[in-house]
Amino acid sequence: MRTSIVQYTIELRLKYARQLLQTTDWSVKRIAIECGIPDGPNFVRAFQRRFGMTPSECRNNPRDEAGDNRL
Repeated sequence: MRTSIVQYTIELRLKYARQLLQTTDWSVKRIAIECGIPDGPNFVRAFQRRFGMTPSECRNNPRDEAGDNRL
């Protein structure tokens, strides 16, 4: 299946967000803005849809447990 450029970009942003959640103490709002998804509820919804957990849950889980690494 082909991935559109929009889907690919969102995937990269969400993976970057996951990395920031696990390596910084930045707020979820700051991470959302840094990743280019400044609308908080949309960011949380997209993150949860992709990884099966909220950003806060991801921060509290061990590294790499929040989904796979494929695009």
